[in-house]
Amino acid sequence: MTRQQLTDTNELVERLFAQHAEAVFRYCRLRLENADAHDAVSEVFVVAVRRARQIPAAELAWLLGVARRVVANQLRAQRRSGALTAKLGLSLGQSAPDVAESVMASDSAYRALAKLRPADREVLLVALSAPLTQAELGLALGCSAKAAGVRLSRARARLDQAAAEVEAGAPAPAPINPAPAVASAPAAIPAPLISQVRGNS
Repeated sequence: MTRQQLTDTNELVERLFAQHAEAVFRYCRLRLENADAHDAVSEVFVVAVRRARQIPAAELAWLLGVARRVVANQLRAQRRSGALTAKLGLSLGQSAPDVAESVMASDSAYRALAKLRPADREVLLVALSAPLTQAELGLALGCSAKAAGVRLSRARARLDQAAAEVEAGAPAPAPINPAPAVASAPAAIPAPLISQVRGNS
């Protein structure tokens, strides 16, 4: 890479960070504790530096797609670490859960979200992170725009049903990976959560 190419890449990534870091962090913070979310954001932009020439015009959607993979890798690493700890018989607690799961019982919106399948929850969390078009959502999710629209529509319908069950007093499900509550809750999500994920497109 020439000096000029390096300069161009640095300027591009600096602009991307200034414009989109907040939305990327918002998504990561829905899934990870605060320090881990910051680490994930850093890794996303390291990937952006390495793949600067491959970033499409839909920059935020591409960055969220990278963030999804980075977060998934972090969660897998945490679970493997927890499993190893358990095998060694160390009393350091169970594997770290998805932060979104650990606080979902805190209000009706989270309880409704907790009732959904992980795939439905994922599409809604991505849609909540930033105002994306259907095509951009597809890019972030790694699928076609049409498939993204179908997935979002179905997830919203299931969220509506789950919300109705919560409002009717149905008990919240147990966390998928029960574990002690995390020390800090995720960054605040603008309320009301359910109406936001219903309304994003």
